Amino acid sequence: MYLKPESRFIGFDDAPFFPHQRGTRVPIVGVVMRGGEYVEGVLSGEVTVDGNDANRVLEGMLMRSRFLKQIKAVLLDGIAFGGFNVIDIYRLAERTGIPVISVTRERPEMDAIFSALGEHFEDGAWRIEVVGRGELREFPILSDGITYVLHGKCAGVAPGDAVQMLQCTINRGAYPEPLRIAHMIGSALVKGESRGRA
Repeated sequence: MYLKPESRFIGFDDAPFFPHQRGTRVPIVGVVMRGGEYVEGVLSGEVTVDGNDANRVLEGMLMRSRFLKQIKAVLLDGIAFGGFNVIDIYRLAERTGIPVISVTRERPEMDAIFSALGEHFEDGAWRIEVVGRGELREFPILSDGITYVLHGKCAGVAPGDAVQMLQCTINRGAYPEPLRIAHMIGSALVKGESRGRA
Protein backbone atom coordinates (compact mmCIF):
# COMPACT_ATOMS: atom_id res chain seq x y z
CA MET A 1 0.00 0.00 0.00
CA TYR A 2 1.27 3.45 -0.93
CA LEU A 3 0.26 6.30 1.37
CA LYS A 4 1.10 9.92 0.80
CA PRO A 5 2.54 11.72 3.85
CA GLU A 6 -0.49 14.03 3.76
CA SER A 7 -3.05 11.18 3.71
CA ARG A 8 -5.97 12.03 5.98
CA PHE A 9 -6.94 9.99 9.02
CA ILE A 10 -9.49 10.59 11.76
CA GLY A 11 -8.98 9.51 15.36
CA PHE A 12 -11.83 9.20 17.89
CA ASP A 13 -11.62 9.13 21.67
CA ASP A 14 -14.11 9.71 24.45
CA ALA A 15 -13.80 12.30 27.20
CA PRO A 16 -13.39 11.41 30.89
CA PHE A 17 -16.60 10.33 32.66
CA PHE A 18 -17.85 8.91 35.93
CA PRO A 19 -18.27 5.12 35.50
CA HIS A 20 -21.10 4.93 38.03
CA GLN A 21 -23.25 7.39 36.05
CA ARG A 22 -24.70 4.86 33.63
CA GLY A 23 -27.11 6.44 31.17
CA THR A 24 -25.51 9.89 31.19
CA ARG A 25 -23.85 11.35 28.12
CA VAL A 26 -20.12 11.61 27.49
CA PRO A 27 -18.48 13.71 24.74
CA ILE A 28 -16.50 12.03 21.98
CA VAL A 29 -14.02 13.89 19.81
CA GLY A 30 -12.81 13.13 16.30
CA VAL A 31 -9.63 14.76 14.99
CA VAL A 32 -8.88 14.79 11.26
CA MET A 33 -5.19 15.01 10.44
CA ARG A 34 -2.92 14.86 7.45
CA GLY A 35 -0.60 12.09 8.52
CA GLY A 36 0.66 12.90 12.00
CA GLU A 37 1.55 16.51 11.33
CA TYR A 38 -1.36 18.80 10.50
CA VAL A 39 -4.78 19.08 12.14
CA GLU A 40 -7.37 19.75 9.48
CA GLY A 41 -10.64 19.44 11.40
CA VAL A 42 -12.38 18.45 14.62
CA LEU A 43 -15.70 16.64 15.05
CA SER A 44 -17.72 16.27 18.25
CA GLY A 45 -20.60 14.15 19.44
CA GLU A 46 -21.94 12.31 22.48
CA VAL A 47 -22.54 8.70 23.44
CA THR A 48 -24.34 7.14 26.39
CA VAL A 49 -22.27 5.78 29.26
CA ASP A 50 -22.60 1.97 29.07
CA GLY A 51 -25.20 2.43 26.32
CA ASN A 52 -25.44 0.87 22.88
CA ASP A 53 -25.37 3.91 20.59
CA ALA A 54 -21.64 4.25 19.84
CA ASN A 55 -21.89 2.74 16.35
CA ARG A 56 -24.83 4.92 15.38
CA VAL A 57 -23.17 8.08 16.68
CA LEU A 58 -19.82 7.42 15.01
CA GLU A 59 -21.45 6.48 11.74
CA GLY A 60 -23.55 9.65 11.79
CA MET A 61 -20.56 11.86 12.57
CA LEU A 62 -18.60 10.35 9.71
CA MET A 63 -21.38 10.32 7.13
CA ARG A 64 -22.19 13.99 7.81
CA SER A 65 -18.57 15.09 7.71
CA ARG A 66 -17.18 17.05 4.77
CA PHE A 67 -14.01 14.98 5.18
CA LEU A 68 -15.72 11.62 4.56
CA LYS A 69 -14.41 10.93 1.05
CA GLN A 70 -10.87 11.99 1.95
CA ILE A 71 -10.34 9.82 5.04
CA LYS A 72 -8.09 6.80 4.56
CA ALA A 73 -8.92 5.16 7.89
CA VAL A 74 -10.84 5.65 11.12
CA LEU A 75 -8.71 5.16 14.24
CA LEU A 76 -10.34 4.33 17.57
CA ASP A 77 -8.86 4.43 21.06
CA GLY A 78 -10.05 0.99 22.11
CA ILE A 79 -13.22 -0.82 21.08
CA ALA A 80 -15.68 0.84 23.47
CA PHE A 81 -16.50 4.43 24.46
CA GLY A 82 -18.30 5.64 27.56
CA GLY A 83 -17.38 2.56 29.56
CA PHE A 84 -18.82 -0.48 27.77
CA ASN A 85 -20.63 1.22 24.87
CA VAL A 86 -19.06 -1.26 22.48
CA ILE A 87 -18.18 -0.51 18.85
CA ASP A 88 -18.64 -3.02 16.04
CA ILE A 89 -15.69 -1.97 13.89
CA TYR A 90 -16.70 -4.37 11.12
CA ARG A 91 -20.16 -2.85 10.83
CA LEU A 92 -18.70 0.67 10.99
CA ALA A 93 -16.24 -0.11 8.18
CA GLU A 94 -18.97 -1.67 6.06
CA ARG A 95 -21.47 1.15 6.57
CA THR A 96 -19.01 3.98 5.94
CA GLY A 97 -16.77 2.32 3.36
CA ILE A 98 -13.70 3.36 5.37
CA PRO A 99 -11.22 0.99 7.08
CA VAL A 100 -11.41 1.02 10.88
CA ILE A 101 -8.49 0.32 13.22
CA SER A 102 -8.88 0.13 17.00
CA VAL A 103 -5.75 0.26 19.13
CA THR A 104 -4.58 0.31 22.74
CA ARG A 105 -1.13 0.63 24.27
CA GLU A 106 -1.60 -2.43 26.48
CA ARG A 107 -2.97 -5.80 25.44
CA PRO A 108 -6.62 -5.98 26.57
CA GLU A 109 -7.53 -8.60 29.17
CA MET A 110 -10.29 -10.15 27.09
CA ASP A 111 -11.39 -12.73 29.67
CA ALA A 112 -11.93 -9.98 32.25
CA ILE A 113 -13.84 -7.88 29.71
CA PHE A 114 -16.09 -10.79 28.73
CA SER A 115 -16.74 -11.55 32.40
CA ALA A 116 -17.73 -7.95 33.16
CA LEU A 117 -20.01 -7.74 30.13
CA GLY A 118 -21.75 -11.02 30.99
CA GLU A 119 -22.17 -10.08 34.64
CA HIS A 120 -23.34 -6.47 34.42
CA PHE A 121 -25.45 -6.21 31.26
CA GLU A 122 -28.74 -7.81 30.29
CA ASP A 123 -27.55 -7.75 26.68
CA GLY A 124 -24.12 -9.01 27.70
CA ALA A 125 -24.17 -11.83 25.15
CA TRP A 126 -24.54 -9.29 22.32
CA ARG A 127 -21.75 -7.10 23.69
CA ILE A 128 -19.47 -10.11 24.08
CA GLU A 129 -20.16 -11.10 20.49
CA VAL A 130 -19.28 -7.60 19.24
CA VAL A 131 -16.08 -7.33 21.28
CA GLY A 132 -15.03 -10.87 20.42
CA ARG A 133 -15.32 -10.49 16.65
CA GLY A 134 -12.07 -10.71 14.71
CA GLU A 135 -8.53 -11.44 15.76
CA LEU A 136 -6.69 -9.39 18.36
CA ARG A 137 -3.45 -8.38 16.69
CA GLU A 138 -0.11 -6.77 17.41
CA PHE A 139 0.80 -3.73 15.30
CA PRO A 140 4.55 -2.97 15.41
CA ILE A 141 5.31 0.76 15.17
CA LEU A 142 8.74 2.27 14.59
CA SER A 143 9.41 5.60 16.32
CA ASP A 144 12.77 7.27 17.01
CA GLY A 145 14.57 4.06 16.11
CA ILE A 146 12.58 1.99 18.62
CA THR A 147 9.91 -0.57 17.75
CA TYR A 148 6.78 -0.33 19.88
CA VAL A 149 3.76 -2.61 19.77
CA LEU A 150 0.14 -1.46 19.73
CA HIS A 151 -2.66 -3.97 20.28
CA GLY A 152 -5.99 -4.00 18.52
CA LYS A 153 -8.13 -5.04 15.59
CA CYS A 154 -8.71 -3.86 12.05
CA ALA A 155 -11.69 -4.03 9.70
CA GLY A 156 -11.81 -3.34 5.99
CA VAL A 157 -8.03 -3.43 5.67
CA ALA A 158 -5.32 -6.09 5.77
CA PRO A 159 -3.24 -6.15 8.97
CA GLY A 160 -0.05 -5.24 7.11
CA ASP A 161 -1.72 -2.23 5.51
CA ALA A 162 -3.15 -1.26 8.90
CA VAL A 163 0.41 -1.10 10.26
CA GLN A 164 1.39 1.23 7.41
CA MET A 165 -1.61 3.45 8.14
CA LEU A 166 -0.79 3.63 11.83
CA GLN A 167 2.86 4.34 11.07
CA CYS A 168 1.79 7.25 8.85
CA THR A 169 0.09 8.91 11.84
CA ILE A 170 3.04 8.71 14.23
CA ASN A 171 4.77 11.99 15.04
CA ARG A 172 6.61 11.48 18.30
CA GLY A 173 6.26 8.56 20.64
CA ALA A 174 4.33 5.45 19.68
CA TYR A 175 0.67 6.47 19.58
CA PRO A 176 -1.26 7.81 16.58
CA GLU A 177 -1.32 11.59 16.68
CA PRO A 178 -5.05 11.91 15.81
CA LEU A 179 -5.88 9.78 18.88
CA ARG A 180 -3.49 11.66 21.14
CA ILE A 181 -5.00 15.02 20.20
CA ALA A 182 -8.59 13.72 20.41
CA HIS A 183 -7.80 12.57 23.95
CA MET A 184 -6.38 15.98 24.88
CA ILE A 185 -9.41 17.85 23.54
CA GLY A 186 -11.86 15.50 25.27
CA SER A 187 -10.03 15.84 28.57
CA ALA A 188 -9.99 19.64 28.30
CA LEU A 189 -13.74 19.72 27.56
CA VAL A 190 -14.53 17.96 30.84
CA LYS A 191 -11.69 18.97 33.17
CA GLY A 192 -10.77 22.40 31.78
CA GLU A 193 -7.27 21.22 30.93
CA SER A 194 -5.87 18.20 29.17
CA ARG A 195 -4.53 15.50 31.49
CA GLY A 196 -3.14 12.02 31.10
CA ARG A 197 -2.30 10.25 27.88
CA ALA A 198 -4.42 8.41 25.37
